[in-house]
Amino acid sequence: KCDIWSEDKIQMYVATQALRAGYLFHADGNGNYVHGSTASKKKLMGARAGWPDMCFILDGFIVWIELKTIKGGVSKAQELVHNKMRNLGCEVHVVKAKDGPEAWEMIERILNGR
Repeated sequence: KCDIWSEDKIQMYVATQALRAGYLFHADGNGNYVHGSTASKKKLMGARAGWPDMCFILDGFIVWIELKTIKGGVSKAQELVHNKMRNLGCEVHVVKAKDGPEAWEMIERILNGR
């Protein structure tokens, strides 16, 4: 049986591995469900639907990563934002994985494939 991790668990694993590897990266947790005044406050502070989960800053360029479970899909808001970013010359990847180790392996291939 294939044990599929949640997107949150995958992101926590990836963030831990990225820290261990010494990458400069950011993930703000916009995908976490919030409601009421917390959601309004996040919007007023600049949080926007569709933004990729993680941003890796490498030597002279930035790579944006959207994490999904193997069963997950990109939302309409994500599709629109990712396409706008790509049209502006940004590098955006959607990584679909069953668990953290698989996601991290895919991300390392992306980051080291330059």
